[in-house]
Amino acid sequence: MKSLCSGIFSVAVRKGIIKFNPWREAKASVKVRPSSPRIEYTPEETAAIFNAIQRTDARLFFALCAMLGMRPSEAAAAKWENIVNGVLQVREAAPYGVLGELKTERSKRDLGIIEPVASLGNAYRENLGNPTEGLLFSADGTRPIDHNSFAKYFIAPDARKVCQRWNGCYSGRHGTATALYNLTGDTRSAYQTLGNSKQVADGYMHPSTEQGRAGMLQYEKRLLEAEAMRKGKE
Repeated sequence: MKSLCSGIFSVAVRKGIIKFNPWREAKASVKVRPSSPRIEYTPEETAAIFNAIQRTDARLFFALCAMLGMRPSEAAAAKWENIVNGVLQVREAAPYGVLGELKTERSKRDLGIIEPVASLGNAYRENLGNPTEGLLFSADGTRPIDHNSFAKYFIAPDARKVCQRWNGCYSGRHGTATALYNLTGDTRSAYQTLGNSKQVADGYMHPSTEQGRAGMLQYEKRLLEAEAMRKGKE
């Protein structure tokens, strides 16, 4: 907002509409509350939340976010016709229950459906009569769910019982990115799954004390090897 307002007045100055940019004199009259720290669920927390959720549709919705790395708005827009040969094609989003385009062109991607998401999805589909098209999650059969309300009423109460750090479904997406990087050591696995640019995806991969220690041990080994080689040449 600051940048937008400053830019508007700067253009006005350049066009001669006003003589100076009044936004430079604007000062905040309140102390801005710091943003909440980002949270990423560990694989253990993800599994605990997944197993604690009572409703099948709610459990599947959480799994799409925390195990496939989808945005909640993307999961809310998932359709049966976009599941082909074990692959979920991410093509639309439904923020606040309004079906529309994805956040960016890069967000368009194909996600392999891993276990336990695959088995749960097959069981859920069978219970619905094996639909071949339409939304996976819908209150009336035609419109997408509002993922915020859906998570609030059908996921959060169960999740809080087993995870004190519960912070919504989006933190499951952060957990996916962090786990992929920790397991592979390759950022490409994370940003291709998330549908972000590499720069943006880097912000999803949270520091890991365990990975840090493991890295330092490898570094220590390399230093000792280098020192041994140096002494061997003397």
